[in-house]
Formats: sequence, structure tokens, C-alpha cells
Amino acid sequence: MPETAPHMHAGPMVIPIGGKTGELPELDAEVGASLKLHLGRQTSLLEQIARHLADSTNRPRYLTVPGNATADSSGWAAIQLGPASASQRWVVHNIVIGGILWTTTAAGSAAVIVAASPPQADEGPPTALVRWATSVLPQGETFTRGAFVVPPNQSVWVVISGGTSGQTYAAACSFVAERADA
Repeated sequence: MPETAPHMHAGPMVIPIGGKTGELPELDAEVGASLKLHLGRQTSLLEQIARHLADSTNRPRYLTVPGNATADSSGWAAIQLGPASASQRWVVHNIVIGGILWTTTAAGSAAVIVAASPPQADEGPPTALVRWATSVLPQGETFTRGAFVVPPNQSVWVVISGGTSGQTYAAACSFVAERADA
């Protein structure tokens, strides 16, 4: 009459090999130790994967949005960077403004604002958010803790004034996107 499988119990499970349980104790111990070693390696691998995922989800992911505009006859241009989506806000960490190339001489000054709609040339100079708002171009700045926040459905606008008529100006900002409800 064939043996039935051993009942489940709290101790280690012994798998019968070739006969009755316990006939080859050294082989049962070897199989158990091998299985324990294998499961230990799998657990270690899963722990490494979990640590990697935790590390990567806690690191900020920087995104960059570029834009450009051509100055009108009065030397005015508005470059739109954005908008942030309805479900997120941006924490801006870096912004660069200038000509199409770093070697391009870009006349004028820039102001950086956050708004849902573009500023108009006849509104006068906008109230700027960035401390070097009237710097000569090209200009770049990196902010260690985030310079400003762009709310949902709003854009970063770079307003060029005193620029060269017909010249194309470029800008880009790097930011971390966050959930708006966080």
C-alpha cells in the first residue's frame, strides 16, 4: 500500500526519498538545507529589488520644457514654458534664457513670471518672480531648493524686452512635477 503525503505541521517538512520517511536522514537534511539556502537567496534578491525600488521612487525626476519666440519690432517677446497639467504642479529648479545658441549675442533683458495666459507687450513690465529678472542675456540659474512653484494649468513665461527685432530667443526650465493634491 503506497504511503500518503506527510501531514502539514509547524516543523520542517521532510520529503520521503525512495522509501519511508526518515530512511535516509542525511539525504533529507541535505535536501532541506539546499532548499533553505535557495529560499534564502531568493529572499535576499527580493530585498535588493525592494530597496532599489524604494530608492528610485524617492529620487526626484527632473523634466525639462523648452520654448522659443521671435522678438517683434519693438524688441518684445514672450516665451511659454508649459503649462503644468491640471493634476500637477511644477517646482522649478533651473532656468536658462538666451539666443538659439550659447554663442548667439542676445540683446535685451528678461523677466520670468507664472501665469495662465500670456502677458501682453502693452501691459508694461511684468512683476517678475526671479531675482535676476532684468539681467542681460544669455542667463542661467540653478536653484538648490526650487525657485518657485508653477500651479496646475499655469505656465512659466519668459518676457524679453529691449531685444533685437526679428531675433529668436530661447528658454528652458527644469522642474520636478508633483501631484497638485499632495
